[in-house]
Amino acid sequence: MPKAIIFIRKLITLTVILLVFYWLDLRITIPYLISIPVFNLVFSLISARIGGQSPKELFNFQRSEKYFTQGGLLDLIRIPVVLLSFIHDLVVWEIWGIYQLFDMLVDIVYFIKQLIYWIFTAVIWFLKLLVPFWRMVYKLFVFYCIKWPWWIYRYAYKDVKRAFRWNVYRIALPGAFIALIILQFFYFLDAGFEISGLRYIGWVLAVLPVSWVFGEIASIRGQKLMKAPFLDVKLQFRNGLETVRVILFFITLFVVIILAEVGLNLLGWIEKGGIHLIGFTLNISYLINIVAIFLVLLIFFGTLIVPSYRLFNEFSETSLQHVIQILKYIFKRILQYIFGFLPSGLFGAITLVPFVIVIMLAVNLTFTIRDNVIDVKIEKIRHEQVNSKEQLTDIKLGKRIETLRYIKQLPQVIVQEIKHRNLVENEFTKYDRDKKELEEDLLLTRNQVNEQIIGLKTQIEQEKQKSVINQTRLEELDKAKQLLEAQLKKYEASKETEIQRAQINFEYTRKKHKQMPLVYYLSSLFIIVVLTFGFTALLGYLGNFFYSAFIFRNDGTPAEWKSFVNEEKEIDTRQPFLSTSLNIIILLCIAVYLIQTFTEHVIF
Repeated sequence: MPKAIIFIRKLITLTVILLVFYWLDLRITIPYLISIPVFNLVFSLISARIGGQSPKELFNFQRSEKYFTQGGLLDLIRIPVVLLSFIHDLVVWEIWGIYQLFDMLVDIVYFIKQLIYWIFTAVIWFLKLLVPFWRMVYKLFVFYCIKWPWWIYRYAYKDVKRAFRWNVYRIALPGAFIALIILQFFYFLDAGFEISGLRYIGWVLAVLPVSWVFGEIASIRGQKLMKAPFLDVKLQFRNGLETVRVILFFITLFVVIILAEVGLNLLGWIEKGGIHLIGFTLNISYLINIVAIFLVLLIFFGTLIVPSYRLFNEFSETSLQHVIQILKYIFKRILQYIFGFLPSGLFGAITLVPFVIVIMLAVNLTFTIRDNVIDVKIEKIRHEQVNSKEQLTDIKLGKRIETLRYIKQLPQVIVQEIKHRNLVENEFTKYDRDKKELEEDLLLTRNQVNEQIIGLKTQIEQEKQKSVINQTRLEELDKAKQLLEAQLKKYEASKETEIQRAQINFEYTRKKHKQMPLVYYLSSLFIIVVLTFGFTALLGYLGNFFYSAFIFRNDGTPAEWKSFVNEEKEIDTRQPFLSTSLNIIILLCIAVYLIQTFTEHVIF
């Protein structure tokens, strides 16, 4: 019989005997000196029956019977022998019962030990299931948060010196200038025609010369022409134009898709389709926007990746398979490029430092000479203004000073002038209106005074034709006429001065209004020329960095996290999927518990 069944039977027997003796003890008070031995004896006898074993130390009554069957004097000691044997057997059974109890206790302790061992084994087994996930997290953390960023940082640092190579600078210079010219052109179109959104078109189109720069830099890096003569490098120009064609194709598709969606919405296809077709029309718009999002990714990251991607992979923008492949590459390396913006931005700013210093010195020298010359001219004009005896000359000189001060503020005020260009037009209209009002006022006053003078002349003629001339009356009328003529002349001179002042202001503002577009364009052109040198260095550096970012781990090997997964699978085919799933469940439970605790104790 299995030992476990014997143990269970003994345990049941012990439990029943304890219950029986407990029941008897409740009804009949039995001393413990009697109840315990009896209890032990009963348990010992039943245990021997259950286990099929008896104590070896029991007295052998069969041998004693054979011994006493001989008769004689031996019969005299049979009774004490039997009595002592019985007592001996009772003691043996008591000891056997105690032994059985200790044996059961040992079995119970052993069972508890085994149970604890099983529990610990199960816990350790479960914890081992959780370990692969955290081991992989640790490896990923070390690689992607320490090693990988350091490698990208090192690439960003090494590409600084490449930005100052002559071939790189010669390539980046025209691209930077054209990109800034495009931005300037569309900005002034937006500001001039007040069509919101034109500047964003400029930003999109400015991507094309930038992509050309990146393409040609990647080409000379890939062909190892960094130190070759620039004339030889120019003969190899092709990758940049191919990159521009690719990006332009994506931009065109994006514009066509957006215009198509806008056109369909303007035509009211959603309303005309009715309720029964609204699901279809909304799904079409949804799909159009998904395609547009992917095109935005292709335009932005394609500008960074396509210049280098084309050098190592066959690519055609009209091939859907090729487009899908580059999208896969973008999603695979997107974190690498996004993280690369941080060190590239830092070292890109460092590459600008020498150019910024030279530009600041040149601009400062230019403005200093201009301001000194203008200050000398202003002092000279002020001297002429002090010595001027005519008011109109003084006004004209004042306008010249105002013009020189305006020139002195350029191009710093160019942005504010563009934003408030309507003020100049309003001022121009105001001076024109004031001049016309002064002319009308002068004409009206002149007519009124002339009518009064004519009336006085008529009265003088009438007085002269009288038979008796009143000389005093004639003198009064003549004095009144002369006074009116003098007042009119003085008024006309004053008004003429005001009209000429308004005319001067009108001519000045009209000239300023007409010349403003040219002034704005030339001033912004100066800013573009200044910015081009710094932007060229930045483009040269970024072109080199994005090429380095592309060739970094572009050897076809699996990503690092996949290698970690494969390592775990070699140990256990269920890993790390099983470990990840268990950890996610545990973390979700902890999160739910924390949220409930927070809502119960903090919010409420």
